Amino acid sequence: MDNQNKANAVSSEQKIWAALSYVWVMSFVALILKKDPFVHAHAKQGLLIFAGECIIFVPIIGMLIGWLIGLIAFICAFIGFFKAIQGEEWKVPFVGEWWDKTIRV
Repeated sequence: MDNQNKANAVSSEQKIWAALSYVWVMSFVALILKKDPFVHAHAKQGLLIFAGECIIFVPIIGMLIGWLIGLIAFICAFIGFFKAIQGEEWKVPFVGEWWDKTIRV
């Protein structure tokens, strides 16, 4: 099935929950409340971005490259949010595939 047919098969509610999972701790809420594979896929990516944002608060890392991590996290969350609204699956570049295989929810 191509991306256009997948996007049509995903309901509006699924798209909204998936998109909201890129907003800070909403990834936890989506993982707990929704038992949908599409929502879970996006929620796991949202959780990865949230974990990356938490690294900013580690004193040494935050002082050295916190701004860069924050910018990358914001861009990834922005892209993920809009991919979810469009009904498309998306993985964070470089680490998303590894994260998806490693974290079992």
